[in-house]
Amino acid sequence: MGSKWREPKNTPDWTDTFTIMRAIEGLHSVTVFVTLTAGTYDGPTGYTTICAQRTAKQGEASVLGEPVLVLSGEWPCPNHKEYVACLYAALLELDSKLSSKLWAQLELPFTAE
Repeated sequence: MGSKWREPKNTPDWTDTFTIMRAIEGLHSVTVFVTLTAGTYDGPTGYTTICAQRTAKQGEASVLGEPVLVLSGEWPCPNHKEYVACLYAALLELDSKLSSKLWAQLELPFTAE
């Protein structure tokens, strides 16, 4: 309801961020964790860690297998003015890495020989 009173933006917002988190979890059978801590440099910075952990039940297939996939980064960053846009981009990168693991596990029924 509140969004209709705000100025429209062409950048991702929190609704987009939570939507992509839910989509990643459903598509890859993982739980996505986001942790924000104080940055390591002087000034007001934040350090974000994004983690995808397998949630598949015993006997079900999972993209990750047993390990946990983690991405980390500092904000402010040179590519994004808003934190939510930076987080959204990191979630897209996480999805890309999970998808790459999925494609690496698939055996295609044909070859291009």
